[in-house]
Amino acid sequence: MRRWLVCVSVAMLLCSAPRGARAEPPAPTKAGVDEARGHFQRGIRAYKAGDFRSALLSFQEAYKASPNYRVLYNIGRSYGELQDFASAIPILRQYLEEGGAELGKARRAEVDAELERMGKQVVTLVVSVSEADADVIVDGEQHLELKSPIATTVLVNAGSWSVTAKKAGFEPAVTRFTVGSGESRS
Repeated sequence: MRRWLVCVSVAMLLCSAPRGARAEPPAPTKAGVDEARGHFQRGIRAYKAGDFRSALLSFQEAYKASPNYRVLYNIGRSYGELQDFASAIPILRQYLEEGGAELGKARRAEVDAELERMGKQVVTLVVSVSEADADVIVDGEQHLELKSPIATTVLVNAGSWSVTAKKAGFEPAVTRFTVGSGESRS
């Protein structure tokens, strides 16, 4: 069997590339808005009670029923309360992007400050696999499957991680490591 290498670099997240254009969601229906309102209210109650996992799930259901950028703020804050900064950051960036000019300066400054604080708690994992058609699995607190060839970055929380590349006819290549907030490693 042939062996191949998975290259993993870890560096502190300093900035990220802008997100691509998004397709406009379909116009909300009255039934979707009513359903979203119910999920949103349950999310608010759960958040106030300190049940951030339930709040997150309710806010996600609200957004799914009737996408509205305002709900993204609640989703991002719930992730933040759960210390899942790697999930919170892209959601809060999406909130700023979709909210655009509708967001006041104070809210935008608040979210920017929160993003800066959270950015110090995560690392960017740079994953490179040159062998075509390999399955690349980033696993730890979250699970992400990619297809090679790739050279991509993945935002992750501090903790223990493994990156595995598998392909028929090859031995799996596995890299395991632990990263802390603000740590830099190549």
